[in-house]
Amino acid sequence: MNKILCSLFCAIAWVLLLTAFPAHGTNRSPAQAPRVEESVMLPDWFFRVFVAKNPIYFVLVEKDKQRLRLLKYEGKLEVVAEYTCATGEKKGKKMLTGDSRTPEGIYFITKVYTDKKLTIFGKRAFHLDYPNIFDKNSGKNGDGIYIHGTNKRLKRMSTNGCIVLRNKDLDGLTKFLKTRSTPVVIVSSVEAIKRAKAEKSDINGFTLAKSLLLRNKIRQDKTEFEYLYLVRDGIQIVAVGEFSLSQNDHSLLKGYARSYLELDGEKGWTNKNHIYSVKSLEPRQPPRYPKDKQKILEFIETWRKAWQSKDLKTYIGCYNKSFRYKKGRMSLAAYRAHKDRLNKKYKFIKVDISGVSVLWTKNGAKVAFHQVYESDRYRATGRKTLRLTFKGKRWGIERESYFRAGRDKKVGR
Repeated sequence: MNKILCSLFCAIAWVLLLTAFPAHGTNRSPAQAPRVEESVMLPDWFFRVFVAKNPIYFVLVEKDKQRLRLLKYEGKLEVVAEYTCATGEKKGKKMLTGDSRTPEGIYFITKVYTDKKLTIFGKRAFHLDYPNIFDKNSGKNGDGIYIHGTNKRLKRMSTNGCIVLRNKDLDGLTKFLKTRSTPVVIVSSVEAIKRAKAEKSDINGFTLAKSLLLRNKIRQDKTEFEYLYLVRDGIQIVAVGEFSLSQNDHSLLKGYARSYLELDGEKGWTNKNHIYSVKSLEPRQPPRYPKDKQKILEFIETWRKAWQSKDLKTYIGCYNKSFRYKKGRMSLAAYRAHKDRLNKKYKFIKVDISGVSVLWTKNGAKVAFHQVYESDRYRATGRKTLRLTFKGKRWGIERESYFRAGRDKKVGR
């Protein structure tokens, strides 16, 4: 009986030990580690994308959970990474300078401050554009709101209003934080967003969103967007886009626009603040040469026929003056003399080519084909490559190379 009780006691003790000490890795807090491709439950109106040629990243800060999440839009919203953060030590929205509250709204990074030495504020700090136009119109003031790191133990609701991360977490987030273009949405909670309602007159159409974002002088039909989206938190709504505009002189305008929108009774959607910048890039250089494969094929056929018919003038006219033969040892004049001797030596010449391929290069085209050469005294097959350049509105042969496919054959007289 004692043996049975002893065995039972040992078994219970073993089970308790297993549950008390989890397997390696399971005690890691998910708030400290990136969480990849997790879907996020937010209202459809929260983030509406009209154009996205590349993934769009933005930051969502949830004050109630003291959590910062990096979200990605690529067809749908997904959580890429999640970190514990600390916000203002006092609850509620920031209203005044020095109230130790973190603002709530849609913000953008204006400047990045870096420090080579590791300080209590981390190696870098990202300044946010609080107060934005909505905050100012609501009578809110203050400044100096940053996302920054710390080398101290992170404590919930312990800052003067900034959003603070562990230094190592901010290092992982930094590459996604772009000045001007990465939205930082700060909310009291996700539940608060879900309870909010979108404006009755919603912005559903791409044309309407584009017209609200672009200035009147921009030709909307000539504008191509890299991205265009709306982000809203139930109170604030911001349209953001980056675009390019081609002009007749081949120059390219690159632009960025951000509009803070509000529904104003009979006027409809109005732009409360418009941040807009555009710069002209270097004029587009016209193509160095026309990429017309048919013209290349016609040129090759002219060259072949001239060679076969012993039309030396036309044949040599297919070569550039800078052409060199025999690994550069023979100039164009010497090459002409060489071909003249061969034309006089052979009673006839026949050249067949097949399997022509054209590859465009930086300076022109590389044309390769199978060649069969035959005369009354000589026959050879192989692979020939002609390197062409476009000069003075015409194609010309700059270099040529030939690789025999087998033994050349002498033809009896």
